[in-house]
Amino acid sequence: MKNIHKHILTGVLWLIAALPLFILYALSHVLAFFLFHILKYRRKVVETNMKRAFPEKSDAERRKIAKRFYLNLADIIHETIKFRHLSPRKLEKHVIIRNPEVLQPFFDNKQSFLIVTGHNGNWEWICKRISIAYPDHGIVLTKPLKDKFFESYMTGTLRLRKISGLIIPYKEAFRHLIKNRRNFTYTMILGDQTPARGEINFWTTFLNQDTPFFLGAEKIARSLNLPVVFMRSYHPKQGLYEVEFEVITTEPQKTAEHEITLSHIQMLEDHIKNNPDTWLWSHKRWKHKMRSGEQLIN
Repeated sequence: MKNIHKHILTGVLWLIAALPLFILYALSHVLAFFLFHILKYRRKVVETNMKRAFPEKSDAERRKIAKRFYLNLADIIHETIKFRHLSPRKLEKHVIIRNPEVLQPFFDNKQSFLIVTGHNGNWEWICKRISIAYPDHGIVLTKPLKDKFFESYMTGTLRLRKISGLIIPYKEAFRHLIKNRRNFTYTMILGDQTPARGEINFWTTFLNQDTPFFLGAEKIARSLNLPVVFMRSYHPKQGLYEVEFEVITTEPQKTAEHEITLSHIQMLEDHIKNNPDTWLWSHKRWKHKMRSGEQLIN
């Protein structure tokens, strides 16, 4: 019975993916209304996160941001499903790289580097767009989805689209990069992932709250002497994302402890404040609390 349900769901997703994007974007308004008003999907989480992050804003201002967030979330849902029927050439039209010249010296010199970003916009589309622009050398670090069906669906989608590069779980990243350190690669990392309680070894202030972060990007950069680049993503209108890059450091081994981590966190926070509706507010980012003996580093 469970397999039958999976086949039915796969068929439904395939049919949705076959619809033109303009129809899916029209449906996004319906889905956003349903998520916000009817289902109230994680409404309390979103409202609490925003209230703590933006105490200076009025309830009306935060509600306006929340509604835009749910529309963006609906877009991401439809875009991710559509990915199976979206060719690399079409994806290039929907994700624009503003300043590719920032990355070009690394490719010219075959200098491996890291790209750190956050859950802004459609990170699935954006990461794949980067891998299309710079094929054969990319690595994307991910946390496997808890839902086995959707993890399998997304993995199948990536294979179907024949996107260049490797997809590696976070826990295997350092070992893989050490083993292949002589090969030229660029590695994309979502730097705002939430560590499991037992993995927390760094706390800082982020959006007015005590927040745990992984130190993986900094650990990899300093250990392997890899430059670090921060990536911002913008969502000026439905169906269009734009990304830009900014170098954090080209000499990571000369940086102080936590300097790289604090830099990309500050850049992300500034970007979220300037583009508040594009971040993943429904994520339970602050589910962990500091314990006695843990230190806040700013």
